[in-house]
Amino acid sequence: MQYILFVGYCLLTAIFFSRCDITSSLQSNEHLLVSNKISFTEKIKNQDEIKEKLSALEVQKPNTKMFGLVPFRLSIYNTTYNKRETKFRWWLKNKVGEAPTIFEEKLCKKSAENFRLSMFNKGYLQAKVSYQSVFKGKKVTLKYSIDPGELYHINKIYTPEASNTLLTHLEQANKESLLKEGNAFDIDVLDEERKRISNFLRNVGYFNFRKDYVIFEIDSNNAQAAVDIYLKIENPSSDLPHRKYTINEVYVYTDYNLASSDSSKMDTIQFKNYHFLSRQHKFKPKVLASAIFFEKGQYFRLEDYQKTLRKLANYGTFKFVDIQFETVYIENKPHLNTFIYITPAKKQTIAVDLQANHNFIGLTGSSLSFTYQNKNLSKIADLLELKLSSGVEFNVGKGYTTPLNNADVLVEANYYLNKFLVPFPLKNVSKNNNVKTKFSVQYNFERRIQFYSLHSTSFSFGYEWNETSNKRHLYNPIATNLLLIPKKEQDFIDRINEIPSLRRSFDEQMILGSNYTFLYNNKKSESDRSYFLFQGKVAFAGNLIHGIVALTKQARNNSVPYNILNREYSMFARFEGNIVHNFQLGKHSTINTRFNAGLIIPYGNSSVAPYFQQFYVGGSNSIRAFRIRALGPGTYADTANIDNPNFFYDQAGDFKLEANAELRFDIYKWFKGAMFVDAGNVWLLRKDDAREGGEIAKGNFINAIALGAGFGLRLDFDYFVIRTDFSLPLVDPRFSDDRKYPLKSFEFGFGKNSWFRQYSIFHLAIGYPF
Repeated sequence: MQYILFVGYCLLTAIFFSRCDITSSLQSNEHLLVSNKISFTEKIKNQDEIKEKLSALEVQKPNTKMFGLVPFRLSIYNTTYNKRETKFRWWLKNKVGEAPTIFEEKLCKKSAENFRLSMFNKGYLQAKVSYQSVFKGKKVTLKYSIDPGELYHINKIYTPEASNTLLTHLEQANKESLLKEGNAFDIDVLDEERKRISNFLRNVGYFNFRKDYVIFEIDSNNAQAAVDIYLKIENPSSDLPHRKYTINEVYVYTDYNLASSDSSKMDTIQFKNYHFLSRQHKFKPKVLASAIFFEKGQYFRLEDYQKTLRKLANYGTFKFVDIQFETVYIENKPHLNTFIYITPAKKQTIAVDLQANHNFIGLTGSSLSFTYQNKNLSKIADLLELKLSSGVEFNVGKGYTTPLNNADVLVEANYYLNKFLVPFPLKNVSKNNNVKTKFSVQYNFERRIQFYSLHSTSFSFGYEWNETSNKRHLYNPIATNLLLIPKKEQDFIDRINEIPSLRRSFDEQMILGSNYTFLYNNKKSESDRSYFLFQGKVAFAGNLIHGIVALTKQARNNSVPYNILNREYSMFARFEGNIVHNFQLGKHSTINTRFNAGLIIPYGNSSVAPYFQQFYVGGSNSIRAFRIRALGPGTYADTANIDNPNFFYDQAGDFKLEANAELRFDIYKWFKGAMFVDAGNVWLLRKDDAREGGEIAKGNFINAIALGAGFGLRLDFDYFVIRTDFSLPLVDPRFSDDRKYPLKSFEFGFGKNSWFRQYSIFHLAIGYPF
């Protein structure tokens, strides 16, 4: 309720300010620019995208508007204008407020010329731009009209003959040219082609080559609306051609400090044609050499420069990395002495993190974590990470029998090596892969008051590496987990005994298996308007140990389930896929969507998948209109306990489908808003008599989809995001009567038993949901 009142108060305040005279701070001869409108005399290709780019070129822009409707910041400015200035009023006027955009005729002409040049660059060489100023009282609207004319296309492309080494390389580069005969003429594409040619030539030895040496001469034919393009390469001077540069010596300063950079006081170690200079030699030369791509005697390559910087930075051990070159001539041929300056980061760090959360159903929690890192444990840029965290969650609402809901403690140790650690020699391991070997040990204690105590101990060993800059692999050939539940409260025992499959999923057991994760993103640059991220996970458990046990006396004398160390071990195959798509609507808004699916199949030694490996929905990062684990499986519902605050929400399933969509928009700098829709559920693969409607069934699948919607506010400081979400259920598959569609019974009000109190869910969380 407090959240609704706060948002309502903000909206009412914005409306109040917006109703004030927004021209009150103007002089008698001034007019307020309230809108810029751009129109085309005829429809053109990619018109909306071009219009958006033109809007960014406006010299004069109207005042910003909250939600695109209310000039809230201008109203704040006006309320403090000509008032006795105090520190608070100055801050309100100059930091929160925004001065009015006063119309200036000369700036309209500059905007029109910017539009014409932009249209020219997009191939509309004969474009014309006119504008009209529409006055209404003290306000003015600018209307720009663009007559694009014909779109010019590329007729012929002429390139120089391969008369020397550089032009021979240029001929090779042109095989992947961005310019194609028949394509629309576009200055931006020409500029990208100049960059591409420059990078290609710098990757074959032309160290000093710049894109400015690539010249395009244009010959237009207005009758045919076409252009001929002549590609030429300029020399650095009239008497000096472009020359290839060869790498000579490579010097690596491993503890570089600008304040004391005298190399005469440093000790030098030579390893694999590299010279390592240092005062203390904090890093072994071998580990640094594996991150350096320059080789003596090879031609300079821009890619080697970029890869060396990137890999050294990925070690996470260095504060700064810089590479500089010195030209020397050997037998009248240009060579490069390469100097790599490395400044180590602080070797040991301790970080403290405090988090808090709250929701409308009366649960308030906090957690405190400590993280210790040693970024160079044994002089090979290896990372040791120790984590300790603890959290508690309290019941602060009415109806709870105990003040404490749950408590947990997590202890974790991770160790990373920057290489493949295997018991046999590896050949042809590329430096490009950014390989890491990881050891991880974790212990987690969780106490769910009134339910159970859980001890979970896990160990994993595996590898992480990059296939390309867009593809990453994580493979753990060993992943073990021991789950012990030594204490179960009687109410909890009674609860799980009602559902035999749920009781079996809570059995103490061992998980011995392996897992693999694949990460992919197609984002090429920060300017990409649309890109997606994919994460795929596969895990298998119990196969190897089951094969070994099958050969023992236990298998001959007993039927499944078999035990190891007096504990039942699990067997299952688990698959999960997650796709996130981001699309930039405009400068200040994006549409973000997610699709998540998961499947777990128990077999062999297990008839039911472990509870903590099953899938669930609900909560602050899932379907936000429902409590975590309150939905599913399918249309099943324990309707007698749905409104019981002390009820143990335990719903999980073998199969999961979830979809989310958010419209995110800027309100003011780091203050942002969002509107969202969430849908999905979990299901069982086989019929469970104790949970009717929980299995996947042809006639029951669509009816089991839950739907929720809402809005949220975010404080986005780039490195840290505080998120609040307010959500309402639109479709609740747990019911078959009118309660399935809560809006049918909507009544406005915020009292104790009001509709909002009954159905609304509020989340306070850290970070975006996806």
